Amino acid sequence: MATKKRANDASTMDLPTLGAEGDTCGECGAGLSTDQRYCLNCGTRRTGPRLDFEQMIGGGAAAAQTTPMMAVAAPRQEWSPLVAVGCIAILGGMLLLGVLIGNDKNDAGTVAAAPATATT
Repeated sequence: MATKKRANDASTMDLPTLGAEGDTCGECGAGLSTDQRYCLNCGTRRTGPRLDFEQMIGGGAAAAQTTPMMAVAAPRQEWSPLVAVGCIAILGGMLLLGVLIGNDKNDAGTVAAAPATATT
C-alpha cells in the first residue's frame, strides 16, 4: 500500500493510497478518491479490512467453534412483600410530613390591607 503526502497541509500526514486516480466503483460507477475505502454512493467496500479482526479476537474460526459463547442471564429477584410494604410506608410518611409542614397553624388572624388613598 503506497502512501501519499499532501503538500498544502501544514503538518505532514501519510494517507494510504487505495487505488489509482480516477477509479470508479465496481457496483455503481461513482468516482472514488485515492484514499477512499468505501463508495460514498452505494457503500461498497473498495479493499479488504485494515485489520485482520479474526486473528485479533483469538485465533479465527477454529477458536470460535471450540469455545461456544453462552449468555448467562442474571437471576431476576422478585420484590418481597415486606420490602414493598416498607417502601409504601416510607412514601406515606414523607407525604404526611409534607402535609404537616405545609399546613401551618399559625393563624394570627387575617391582616387587612390599609385602604388606598385616592389623590386627584
